Amino acid sequence: MSILNLCNAGSVLEKPTPSIGVKNPLAEKALRAQILKDCLPAQKEFLEDETHRMLSYIGGFGSGKSWALAAKLIFLGLRNPGTTMMACEPTFVMVRQVLMPALDNAFDQWGIEYQFRASPTPEYTLMLPTGQVNILCMSAENYQRIRGQNISAAVWDEADTSPVETAQKASEMLLARMRSGEFNQLAIASTPEGYKFCFRSFVENDGPDKRLIRVQTQDNPYLPEDFIPSLERNYPKQLIAAYLRGEFTNLASCALYPEFDRSKHYTDAVATDLDTVHIGIDLNVGCCLTQHMIRRGDEFHFFNEAVFRAVSYTHLTLPTKRIV
Repeated sequence: MSILNLCNAGSVLEKPTPSIGVKNPLAEKALRAQILKDCLPAQKEFLEDETHRMLSYIGGFGSGKSWALAAKLIFLGLRNPGTTMMACEPTFVMVRQVLMPALDNAFDQWGIEYQFRASPTPEYTLMLPTGQVNILCMSAENYQRIRGQNISAAVWDEADTSPVETAQKASEMLLARMRSGEFNQLAIASTPEGYKFCFRSFVENDGPDKRLIRVQTQDNPYLPEDFIPSLERNYPKQLIAAYLRGEFTNLASCALYPEFDRSKHYTDAVATDLDTVHIGIDLNVGCCLTQHMIRRGDEFHFFNEAVFRAVSYTHLTLPTKRIV
């Protein structure tokens, strides 16, 4: 590290500015109160939890995850003056497009003085009432770069969108590096993406040092009026459960016929000599299908399918006639 990193910018003739403070000086309690005043109930729970080492805010689209994570970063900074913290996204592109705008908006909204350095790694320096805090912005896909860091706390946005193995390795690396400051916590905010990292960490392998806070999209009263009805009209029910209610659902299977329910849609009907069999034909170059149905009242019951595969003659040697 160069000695220039420890010096404030400006002319040598200028009066040095303090390294601790905010634009409109606020005491720690006043800053906390102002942020909590702008929170939804679930966000307040997320910010005020200082008991669990791993904390998650799992919610649907528009449930205030990114905003809550930016506010959580400030709360963690207030508890860990003079340390380095980490803010993560699944990819570096998301660091630029999602994380940094959310942090900029949050810092500006609450009048927090900060400095930003773009390279080699995006880094914020916050001047909080309790002291100066550095924030490194990293991507979970490059979790090996977390190795060697000494951090006090970390926040992680959209952890479930990372591959499960990558997310697991990143979480292990983050937890192992949290060993400075007064309070260590890994705070995660994510949309549930099936039974992946967040489900395995906070449901299957739950423990006394972990907590899951579940949030629904409808809990946010500031969304556009047609936001939720539009998703309900265009999404199948398993996506509604995940992306509106924040539930862990199976998004990997039943993608072709998501509404199929064996208890409702199974039939053991068999065609008789008195039935008219309705046949649907799907003609293809390599494989043809026929689907057989019979009518029972106002319902059609599918009872059979036949598959016809094209026969290739390329392996046959056809006889030739010699012309004299």
